[in-house]
Amino acid sequence: MKENNLEKNKLTVSEKIRAQSPFDRSTFDPFLVEYISKQMEKLPYKAELFIRFGADAIVLEIEGNKILKIFPHKKPSNNFQREFDIPILEEANFEKEETNEFPHEGYYIIQPKADTNVSFEDTRKFIEEIKVKGYKDVDIGHEGQKQLGFYDGKLYLLDYSAVE
Repeated sequence: MKENNLEKNKLTVSEKIRAQSPFDRSTFDPFLVEYISKQMEKLPYKAELFIRFGADAIVLEIEGNKILKIFPHKKPSNNFQREFDIPILEEANFEKEETNEFPHEGYYIIQPKADTNVSFEDTRKFIEEIKVKGYKDVDIGHEGQKQLGFYDGKLYLLDYSAVE
């Protein structure tokens, strides 16, 4: 019985995004937040935890031990599937919408949840390994634990834009 009550109390992703304070949402235009919320209403995901409004994504933990990242812009041409990127389990574009004379479009990806208990030494080794492969760290060194995580015994990059 207790489990059913917990299930009923879970918010949809749209509800969870709208429940965040305006201060927390300040990195995103209010019209953009509403556009994203409307787009997410079309999907069946229940939010376990709101993680953050990042620089270019809204990040939530959803059911099934997964991470949902919602981007308020068109998907870049590179597909983020380098050998060190955490796998993408699902992805889709949103419908383009013209609101307030500003075209909104976006996409989302779902990743497996990773263990972000990453040591300084693991972070240092990861940065060295990507440099050898010709990539450049543009944000890992600043926020290593937010950018890297272990999944299936391997250390992965969680924030694809942190490496170029």
